[in-house]
Amino acid sequence: MKKISHNMKNLFTSSVSDEKTETGCTLIYFPDGGIATVDVRGGAAATREDASISLLNLQAWVDAIVLSGGSTYGLEAACGVMQKISEKRNHATTFNDIPCVPSACVYDFRNRKTSTYPDISMGRLAFEKLQNSHVDIGAVGGGTNTFVGKILKDCSPEKAGVGAYFTEVNGCSVLAITVVNALGNILSLDGQVLKGSLHPDGTRKPITQENLSLSAEKGNTTISCLITNAKLSRTDLHRLAVMVHTSMARVIAPFHTPYDGDVLYAVVPNGQQVEVLDFMSLACTSSLAMQKAVLSSV
Repeated sequence: MKKISHNMKNLFTSSVSDEKTETGCTLIYFPDGGIATVDVRGGAAATREDASISLLNLQAWVDAIVLSGGSTYGLEAACGVMQKISEKRNHATTFNDIPCVPSACVYDFRNRKTSTYPDISMGRLAFEKLQNSHVDIGAVGGGTNTFVGKILKDCSPEKAGVGAYFTEVNGCSVLAITVVNALGNILSLDGQVLKGSLHPDGTRKPITQENLSLSAEKGNTTISCLITNAKLSRTDLHRLAVMVHTSMARVIAPFHTPYDGDVLYAVVPNGQQVEVLDFMSLACTSSLAMQKAVLSSV
């Protein structure tokens, strides 16, 4: 298991795995809360509380984001996180004390015989293991049992996992975290297939080759979270989410298919924020950070 260091304030993360049953969840916690938005592009998304942070609704705060295995069953892990936050708040029930914990999940039952999924107890454990200096990457947390490259028949998918990348631009910090379980292949920044669609002869096949038979296998998703301390309106934050999510097609091909549940959350934690000197620079840097996070997952 590798780690990606960062200097983000008001941010804690953890990845909890059950190695025997090959599932897990990744938790991103904001102790002082934050504003958030979500961009859903996949054709088979499985989420909770997305409407709470929609631009159409009054509120946009979040307390945590959970990226989970276990398909829709795994959304239960967020309930464990809510319980722990409620305990920290002495079970207060005023409106602003009710936790908001959006969550998205991946289908991680491929190539395993167990039916275990991240539940309330795993969500509670993830909260107890929070730390604030790094993000665990690899076959951990929500990426414990994920695969890429399921698009080509006569080829085998390859393991993926959790990826992360941290960078800064004009004084703004940017942290990208992703759980990759895509139908498509993972491409290098220059377009070469790095992982996925492994042919019996040992080569990896791009979908652009002619005379290749495609597979419409279900059970795929890439779920991501972009965190920045940039001072942004909700509208600008949502535009940033859209741009970053779209840019991921550079390193996942194909992306946003009918058989993927692609979701991206974008969050600005409460606390000290940095004025944005150039939104386009922030968006381009954030996009590259998320692309590099995807590459680190494999």
